[in-house]
Amino acid sequence: MSAALRIGPAMSNEYIFFDEGLRERFLALARHHGLQADWREDAMDGYVVSLADDLNDALEDELEAAYDSLKRDQNKVKN
Repeated sequence: MSAALRIGPAMSNEYIFFDEGLRERFLALARHHGLQADWREDAMDGYVVSLADDLNDALEDELEAAYDSLKRDQNKVKN
């Protein structure tokens, strides 16, 4: 599972979650930083959170670290 997938011509950072609570924690972090954050249900399972592609490096690193931490929590929820 990749943390950020680049897709389509509009390019965005996308993150997948299989737990609603973890999705909400990530959305809260993104919005705390003033980011537009959208989400949709994934066609297979879970939720996809989309953020703009024009993040500065420091913010992208912080979000990636948070996502990695939430993925560890997500693995605990799934098991």
